[in-house]
This record gives sequence, structure tokens and C-alpha cells, in this order.
Amino acid sequence: MKILNDLPSAIRKEVVKRFLYGLGAVLFFIVILLTSKDFLLCIPCCLISLFSFFLSGIMIYNYKKGRVISIIGICTVIERKKIRKTIASILLDVDGKAVKIQIKGRKTRINEGDTVQVYLLESSKVYNYEKKFVISDYYALEVQDVVI
Repeated sequence: MKILNDLPSAIRKEVVKRFLYGLGAVLFFIVILLTSKDFLLCIPCCLISLFSFFLSGIMIYNYKKGRVISIIGICTVIERKKIRKTIASILLDVDGKAVKIQIKGRKTRINEGDTVQVYLLESSKVYNYEKKFVISDYYALEVQDVVI
């Protein structure tokens, strides 16, 4: 547990989520194996669990090696999807520069004026589009002290 305590809360939440996905796949593997007694049906669950454990380990490894950077900025614009009105992207003001973050999943607790911290790899692709930096891949997103 000391390994998880060293991580920021947003990254810790993502690591635990991926690890729990892996445990769920292992549990599903056991249920399928006990009910069907056919190992070939269990192989996808086994692969999913191994992949989930691998991803959580890679996240911890990258953070420990210092490959994860954080960007802190103030949310100035929120773009929503047309049909379901969920957040599609946010525009952050980071040291006077505009950074557009493409939101993954269903994040709804971001408001204009909130301080947002984004954790991403050093090697993440950052594109320059219409005088804005665009980031579409990140590890975790944190709004003030509330992890979403």
C-alpha cells in the first residue's frame, strides 16, 4: 500500500480502477471455468485481467520514473456534445497559453473558473491547432481537490 500512497489521488484512483477491472475479470474467469468447465471460454477473461494488471503497473512505473507531468490551469471554456450535453472538451488557461483538453469518459463536475490539474506522460502528443495546444491523451484529471 505504500506504493499507492506516494501517488497523487487522481492517478491513484485510475490505478485502483484498472486493478479492480482486472480482479473482476479474474472473478469472471473463475465463474466461467466452474460453470462451463471449458478453458477456451476463459481465455478472454484471463487476457483482460492480465492487460488490466499490466496497465496499472505501467502507470505506477511511469510515475515512479518521473515520466508523468502535470499541467495546472484555469478552465475558461467548456464545450459540450450536442445530443447528451456531456463535456467534450475544456479550454485551460495555463500561464497565458490556451490548452484544449479532449475529455475522456463522462466528466460532469467541471465548471468554468475551476482550477484543473491534468496528469500526462512526457511523451504524450501535443498538437498546435488554431493558436491552441490540443491534448487528447492523459492519465488523470483533477478539479481542485475533487477527483473526477
